[in-house]
Amino acid sequence: MTEVGNLMTTQTADRPRSSSQAPLPEPRLTPLDETHLETLWEWLHDPEIQRGFLLTPPASMEAQTRWFHENVRANERECMHFVIQSGEVLCGCGGLKNINVAHSTAELFVYLGFGHSGQGLASFAVRALKEKATTLGLRKVYLHVRKDNRAALKLYERTGFEHEAELSREFVWDGAQIDVCRMAWFPRD
Repeated sequence: MTEVGNLMTTQTADRPRSSSQAPLPEPRLTPLDETHLETLWEWLHDPEIQRGFLLTPPASMEAQTRWFHENVRANERECMHFVIQSGEVLCGCGGLKNINVAHSTAELFVYLGFGHSGQGLASFAVRALKEKATTLGLRKVYLHVRKDNRAALKLYERTGFEHEAELSREFVWDGAQIDVCRMAWFPRD
């Protein structure tokens, strides 16, 4: 899988659930394992997730499995990938990657699968990943988000991230030059 950016999809905006919806089982982060790859494959082929995350999905399940073993399992000191679950339902993916022990930094990413926005799951995932960063002793957690993704920007602001920089024309997606915001959270502040 080729990730062009660590950008949260527009589907991850947290909105209050309507009172007619049944309460969700308590969400949790579960380490990504090979049994989750088929669901991730489906999400990564969703055009909205691709657009929001600026990624090119793996060409085949075999390529995705190879990515998992070469990048997730082989680099557990440099990245932590999780699935977001509510009960037994897989709802999204998130983690810390580019973990740099020497500089005590990491890059946070979160995305939700189709049908899982508006349930507070993205907020839960960001808070849980911030706790993991604190446990690791990181001094800074950063992320990149499309400048036009207002819902994601608001989510990150609500969860304590500060705007650090705007990166003009940082990525090219579907022929368009995309501006992104770099945001950061400092655990010890």
